[in-house]
Amino acid sequence: MKTDIFKKPSIIKNKEGKWEYTKLPKGIVPIYKDLFIDYLNAFDPLFERAKDTCEFEFILTLLRVGGCSGPGWDPFESSQQIFKSVSYLEKKIKDFYLSRHLNLLLYAHIVEASAPYEILANLICICEGERFCIDNFPDHQGKNNYLRPQTPSEKIRTLDLMASRINMGNSIYPLKDVFDRDLRNAVFHSDYSLYEGEVRIKKPLKSYSNHEITKIMNKGLAYFNALLTLFLGNIRSYDKPKIVPVHKDFGGHPEEKAITIIRKNYGLAGIKDNWTLEQLGKGYIPFRIGNFYSYETKLLDKDPLLATLPPNKIDRINTILKTLPKFLSKYIVKKLQSKV
Repeated sequence: MKTDIFKKPSIIKNKEGKWEYTKLPKGIVPIYKDLFIDYLNAFDPLFERAKDTCEFEFILTLLRVGGCSGPGWDPFESSQQIFKSVSYLEKKIKDFYLSRHLNLLLYAHIVEASAPYEILANLICICEGERFCIDNFPDHQGKNNYLRPQTPSEKIRTLDLMASRINMGNSIYPLKDVFDRDLRNAVFHSDYSLYEGEVRIKKPLKSYSNHEITKIMNKGLAYFNALLTLFLGNIRSYDKPKIVPVHKDFGGHPEEKAITIIRKNYGLAGIKDNWTLEQLGKGYIPFRIGNFYSYETKLLDKDPLLATLPPNKIDRINTILKTLPKFLSKYIVKKLQSKV
């Protein structure tokens, strides 16, 4: 497969509003190249329509706040780290079978990851006039009152019906194109075998050729990277604080508006009330939504009007730590943990 999904191609929107390449990374796989741009153009109208419908709820979807939790509790961030690690390992691995096992596990992770389904569900809900929801796919109650998570098949069927209601069925096409239920089950239940380039499964009895598996793997990578490109691209598009009307059911005051909180060199980090100090003094209720580091929370608490945060201190520290001996970096991390 050998596709480095984090080596970004140069893409722009043409006059027709479609994404296209301006420059391709050297050695990009043709299958992946075509699928990535195809999926990008399928997802993009959904992002645009949701933002146009209600930007406040769209911002909540980008922030993906899931209750009272801080940095380090987001599986979607770990998924991105996994893809970076696999991309790095792919360049080092010479053994075909090891590479194929790794590809299959990555594919299973891609189709199982919850965050992309939740993002798409919220975008569709916003287009329908509904609001951001933390959990669009609640667990099903099975036998003996046992709660089980919804499967990717169930989520895709639900999303397909939702998208059809707003005449945007094509926006879910990548999910249906990527998902292979039989292969996913075989990988998760360790019920497959490799033989001379083939992937063989028993339930049902089926053999995937090397070409078929390569195409499926590249579909998975293209799907995830297309969605991630649009998701992160929209976050980065908020490069300075912006006043946004709140949803009509969010606040009770006719004058209430929100303002985005920006982290320099990153983009959207949160959203908060836009009350003046005078209004806050009169008892107007403030709010703040986002994922903030502890030092950022202190800055925001100190200045209720602050809407621009400094660049990510943690990233800068990690960059420095990578250059230090392991024993020294561990010592520094211990000292810094209580401060950041």
